[in-house]
Amino acid sequence: MDHKLILIGGMSGTGKSTIAQKVARQFQLNGVPHCWLHEEVKDQPIRDGEFKKGSLYTLEGMDANVEDMYTRWKDFAEKISVSKGKPYIIEGCFFQSIIRYFLDSVYTTDQIIKYFDQVSNIIRSLNPLLVFLYRQDIKANFESVYKLRGEWWKQLILTPEKKGYFEHHPYVGDESIYAMWSEYQELSQTIFDRFRSAKLKLDTANCMWDDYIRSVVETVGLKYVPPPVIALDNPSRYCGTFVEKQGGENHALDIRYDEQRAALYCVGFWPYMELNPIGVDVFELASFPIEISYEFKGDRKAIHISGTYDWEIVGRTLEECFSNPS
Repeated sequence: MDHKLILIGGMSGTGKSTIAQKVARQFQLNGVPHCWLHEEVKDQPIRDGEFKKGSLYTLEGMDANVEDMYTRWKDFAEKISVSKGKPYIIEGCFFQSIIRYFLDSVYTTDQIIKYFDQVSNIIRSLNPLLVFLYRQDIKANFESVYKLRGEWWKQLILTPEKKGYFEHHPYVGDESIYAMWSEYQELSQTIFDRFRSAKLKLDTANCMWDDYIRSVVETVGLKYVPPPVIALDNPSRYCGTFVEKQGGENHALDIRYDEQRAALYCVGFWPYMELNPIGVDVFELASFPIEISYEFKGDRKAIHISGTYDWEIVGRTLEECFSNPS
């Protein structure tokens, strides 16, 4: 396999982390050592501290930010080069800087494109594969995600920044937000078209995840291996409210069974976070590098949270609570 870096990008809700997680699982099923770096893992080499060297609202500040990002990408490329050929999968670290920083900054479209051309040149020796996820209906995409991520995430998307983009674009309500995301997707398309290494574009509106994963895996040069199916004969066995007290603060996680979806899910920082079985009494959190392992002792049970995601309960054990944890 010649691709040492797989970049997965697209607007929020298109399935970046879902595809990254499933592609990483395919590497595992093919027996290929790899590294999946979620965009929000601890010490993420690209995202942790990005665009913090200067103001987004001055040319000098943005120039300092961009030079720092070039250094980050160079250091990251060097790390991959010496990793004995182990490919890296990262999502949300390429196109996402457009919506997070560039559209809110003083940089022109030409300056933004120049930045991405330079980053593309920096990583070219890794023979990267750029996977661009998109959806034609911007508003419908977000409305489907609001149902899973909840009201606070909806407000995060729909609340405009007071500086930057809407100083130069009219804001007349939610449609203005979707217009901004449309501009983001169009600029991503331009950058994708200019990308001079391997690339793949996927419309994920139909949520046909197995088909998308097969496309990525076969483009990379691996064989698609159907993941093993682990049946849950008694899903209620895993349900409950699990708590841990730390420093006077309660950390609680509700795990429930959704009969309509025939799936376990937990209520965490999002109201619906699906759990996928990956072993005996072991689950992975869909789209996140987090595993939940169960321990049963008589009529008592506990869960241990492990993974690399920056979540306060990672590394902790929560025990089932039969009363209100507050």
